[in-house]
This record gives sequence, structure tokens and C-alpha cells, in this order.
Amino acid sequence: MNSICKMAVAASLALAGSLAAAVPITYTFTGLTTGSLSGQAFSDQPLTVVITGDTSNVSLSIFGSDTPGINAGLSNALTLGSLLSTSITEPGLYVFNNQPARVAGFGTSSKLDLFNVGQSAELASYDLASNIGPLSFANAWFISQFNNVSLANGGALTISSATGVTFGASLVPEPATYALWLLGLAAVGVVARRPSAS
Repeated sequence: MNSICKMAVAASLALAGSLAAAVPITYTFTGLTTGSLSGQAFSDQPLTVVITGDTSNVSLSIFGSDTPGINAGLSNALTLGSLLSTSITEPGLYVFNNQPARVAGFGTSSKLDLFNVGQSAELASYDLASNIGPLSFANAWFISQFNNVSLANGGALTISSATGVTFGASLVPEPATYALWLLGLAAVGVVARRPSAS
């Protein structure tokens, strides 16, 4: 029994070390939008953009030491009410938080900043590697470059206004995290069941 406990503890420590380096995170931007989809005007459509990355890719060298950014290993999903469910295909997707300006947002290398939110005191120290929000704003801070953005379905999306905007980020536990918790729980169970020495 003792060797099983030692193996369980060793496996837990090894797994914990590998998990500490990389934690998935989702950044979510929402708003009630007006604009056009492949040339067809729409209004009052709820937009949700979810960008998934890894906290190990957050860097202070992309935009500067006071603007955490992430531009590697990102995936995204975009929904526009009942009109559309797709993703942005413009190259060079990134997420940033300009701490001095207290503005967060996302963009692409080809279009630059697409959808920015601010200003909020919580963003003054936000590092893009932890949970935040959702923070609420009356309007998008900046969306003027969200113009004919290429989508995976072959369409192009332009956003001309966004109200009732929110931004939030959530760390996403991986299945390995749950496995680590279960392994620890099993080790405690084994130790608790072990007969006491007489």
C-alpha cells in the first residue's frame, strides 16, 4: 500500500508541474451590434466573439511592457444572433490589454484593432492570464476598423456600432486537471483505509 501512495504522490507532482506551465483561457467579447454581413445590413444583433488561447503565450514584448498581449495559438468562434455562427479568418489574431489606457480588445495583423472595450479600473492591472469580469460598458471603445472582416463561411462582417458591450476572461481547467484532483482524492482514500499499526 505504501508504494501505491508514493507512486500516486509522484504522479500527482509530475502532472502538477506540467499543468503549471500551460493553462487554457477564453476571452469573451459581446455586444448588441449594427452593421452588415456580406453587404446585407442588420441591426440589433447580439455579437459574441470567444477567443481561446493559452496563458503561457501571454507576452509583454508584443505591444510593450505595459500592454500584455497574446498572438500565438489562438482560436476563435463568432456568433451573430441567429444569423451566423463561424470564426474570423483574418491572419494574425491577437488579444491585448493596454493597462495605462485601461482598454482591452482584439484585432488582427491585417486589420489591426477590431473591437476594443474600456475604460475600466479593473483593466489597469489586468494581465490576460487570469479570470476577469465580465466587465460591462455602454458602448465599444473602438470598432472603426471592424470593416469587411473575413469569416470562415466565406462572408465578410462589418460592425458599425456596438452597445451593451461586455468583456470577460476565464481560465479553463483541462481534463488533466480533473485527473490530478481524482488522483489526489484516491491517494487520500488509500491512506485513510490503511489499517493503523497496533
